[in-house]
Amino acid sequence: MQLTISPTGRVTGIYDEAFDLALLGPLIIRRASHVEPDSSGRWFADLSPVSGPTLGPFRVRSDALAAERSWLDADHGSAWMSQTITHTFPRLDAVEPESGGPRMGARSKLNEAYVTGAFVLAVVLGLLFQSFTVFIVTFVIVVILACVSGDIRPGPPPHRRRFR
Repeated sequence: MQLTISPTGRVTGIYDEAFDLALLGPLIIRRASHVEPDSSGRWFADLSPVSGPTLGPFRVRSDALAAERSWLDADHGSAWMSQTITHTFPRLDAVEPESGGPRMGARSKLNEAYVTGAFVLAVVLGLLFQSFTVFIVTFVIVVILACVSGDIRPGPPPHRRRFR
């Protein structure tokens, strides 16, 4: 299963039952196609819900499903991706700027995106190995590596001295 995580925490992908996606939180699932037989028993994959073609005819349904998946896996502008599974992780700071709380700067938003990505990667690996230990170790290692590489910046950069 391939999931794409945007910098804002939005996760998109083609629905698969490799693991329970509901563990990530509330989902929005939209149909990408209709695989149906015609009156002669030939199968077609209608990809019109994602502005795609109709594939077929196929002798058996499994061939139509394979063709559908192949078309979706090939990058057709990725416009269809926004119409399949979508999950957006909640913001790490619950205080909204309208309520007088602190605004999130670019550094905070990037840090949030990296931590969210580390979390999703850890969840996926933890579920694949069915191990909470793998989840924790993966999350900690990815966050530490992101901090060491400078992708996650916990504090503001050091101030530069100005000479007058």
